[in-house]
Amino acid sequence: MAARLPDTLQHSAAYSLSDQRPLPTQNLAPSNVTLNDGNAYNSNTGTFTAPTDGVYYFSASSMSDTKDQYIIYTMVVDDVPVAMAHSVDVGIYSSATLGGVVRLTQGQQVNLRVLSQFANFNDDKGTTFSGFLVYQD
Repeated sequence: MAARLPDTLQHSAAYSLSDQRPLPTQNLAPSNVTLNDGNAYNSNTGTFTAPTDGVYYFSASSMSDTKDQYIIYTMVVDDVPVAMAHSVDVGIYSSATLGGVVRLTQGQQVNLRVLSQFANFNDDKGTTFSGFLVYQD
């Protein structure tokens, strides 16, 4: 018998970027959508809109293949920063990761926003943004 996922996982998404170099204050807009159950993510704007009240978990990971360069980005809920990532240079590549649990009401929006960046966000799934509903209020 196959295991059934809990109903709380009904709104989940996973995205990755094509090679991008957005300007500071722009949203990252991952367009390579691998999963968008519930269709809460808009790949044109990079915006996740909460389909229901509840507690959500989001994570993001980025990689740059530009030596001696860095990227800084934040996760924002309705334009209010809730988490920040700053890349660490490890030779040829730089990487940064963030994650967080947030309580959202229906219609609130979550984005990744570039704060400062001097490198390309890597393609080939080197930069990802994902999230899911932990439980509904």
